[in-house]
Amino acid sequence: MSTPFRVALVGLTRGEGLLNVFGVRPDCEIAVLCDSRPDLVEFHRETFPNAAGCTEFEEVFEHAPDIVVVSTPPAFHAAMSIRALDAGCHVLSEVPAVYSLDECEPLAEAVLRSGKTYMMGENLYFAPVVDTWQRLLDDGIIGDPVYAECEYLHDIGSLTKDNDGKRTWRADLPPLLYPTHDLGPLLMMLRARCTAAVGWQSKPTLGDDFAAAVGGGIFETDIGVPIKFLAVFSTPYPGCMHPWRVFGSKGYLGTQRSPGDQFTLFTDDMDEESDFEIVDIPESHPDAPEEAKLGGHGTSEYFMINAFVRAVAEGVPPPIDVYRALDMTVPGLCAYESAKNGMARVEVPNFRVPA
Repeated sequence: MSTPFRVALVGLTRGEGLLNVFGVRPDCEIAVLCDSRPDLVEFHRETFPNAAGCTEFEEVFEHAPDIVVVSTPPAFHAAMSIRALDAGCHVLSEVPAVYSLDECEPLAEAVLRSGKTYMMGENLYFAPVVDTWQRLLDDGIIGDPVYAECEYLHDIGSLTKDNDGKRTWRADLPPLLYPTHDLGPLLMMLRARCTAAVGWQSKPTLGDDFAAAVGGGIFETDIGVPIKFLAVFSTPYPGCMHPWRVFGSKGYLGTQRSPGDQFTLFTDDMDEESDFEIVDIPESHPDAPEEAKLGGHGTSEYFMINAFVRAVAEGVPPPIDVYRALDMTVPGLCAYESAKNGMARVEVPNFRVPA
């Protein structure tokens, strides 16, 4: 076996699940643990005593990691990813890829300049339901898609403060700036890119110094299929749900708005509503090893990290490269600009390098 990749985990709150998965891989070695909280660093060094610990991001590069995992608050993702790429490291970045439109081109240029693997860690794309939906859509079972919807229903009010009562990054997160969990997989399944956005947002419900409670947008796409996006963040709602719906020329495919791993399929050869087919989908991949659940979110993060490490090891493109990462992130930024400007239509830039 070749020498394991030296992995630096930056951000140990959200990064804990990723740390658990990387930590059991024989092809990876936890080399650096970095967080602004020294107590978190020391806590995780009890499990990984050979890892260096640091509280400053720049210290990470003193330990020569091969891979940097960026799981800090969103405002730091782009800058830290660029710094790591320029240091010759491969990067797995948490979502969203960027926090402003000004960061898009520098991130794409850094990936191109470095020649290193960059992947955005959109874990929901690696859920079992996506594989099934992709097959059904590719098989044309509902015909040509004509309209689609996606939603992120997650009351994060309890997450706006930490255990010490301090404000967290989620308190300042407008819902429109966090579209990737639901818009991202839908765009991948439809093989589409958003080209224009109209957005809106509600008033805050936790006080005027918090972000909006609800945000939404309508997106035009390059395949002519309009997409509606909705994010509910701080109004009471049970659990965390990701409903998707695709209406096609021959049928309908949709997940539930209530808790449960099911989706509904209806095609034009079904006569009545009672003919709707209810399809059960497990949260976790049924054939995954036991350690695949260490990352949380079912087994999604295990397969996400598998795909990233394979891309690094074999030099193949990752499933969510920098351009797909921007395809998933930028529409929300544009919808946010639209919402701030009276729901004006905003073009969604394409940051791909022209052929």
